Amino acid sequence: MAQVGYPWTLDLVVVYELGEDGLVVTQTATNLADGDAPFASGAHPYFTLDNGEGVDGWTLDSPAATRVLADERLLPAGSEPVEGTVYDFRGGRPLQGVGMDTCFADLARDADGIATVTLSGTGPEGEVRAVELWQDAQHGWLMVYTADNRTPARTSIALEPMTAAVDAFNSGEGLIVLATGETFRGVWGIRAR
Repeated sequence: MAQVGYPWTLDLVVVYELGEDGLVVTQTATNLADGDAPFASGAHPYFTLDNGEGVDGWTLDSPAATRVLADERLLPAGSEPVEGTVYDFRGGRPLQGVGMDTCFADLARDADGIATVTLSGTGPEGEVRAVELWQDAQHGWLMVYTADNRTPARTSIALEPMTAAVDAFNSGEGLIVLATGETFRGVWGIRAR
């Protein structure tokens, strides 16, 4: 429903499907307004491997080649390649000591346009546990949040598929503009390994 600050009406639908390959989330947005409507979407799933170690005992494998830099208010302030930095998790490496509330871009994708992030570690019985978050080509950004400023800190991690960069309504970075009657469709999901 149109309101102060966002004067467009969108029909938003989110469908959750649970199957043998995990959870699939399909989001659609249809512009019902009389003019073009700016739109962006993001989800905030949190993960834990429940092994008592917290974030520092886990390994992250992220397809991101670029980190969005942020100022003290966490607004975008440029970008940099992750190569050679503590933010390069391509190929997988431990999260030990790395705190993030960080937006990433330039995600490597498979032949179907899917980008996959994997979180892994050992369970309480020493078994390997892993969870994957995958996102389609509509989701060009990934936010990673290690919950350092929560109590208790670093007991979970948010891996957030996003259709646009942080602050896209101001920067335009990845902002989707839907014409009257146009529908956006994006899909992401989670699977345990």
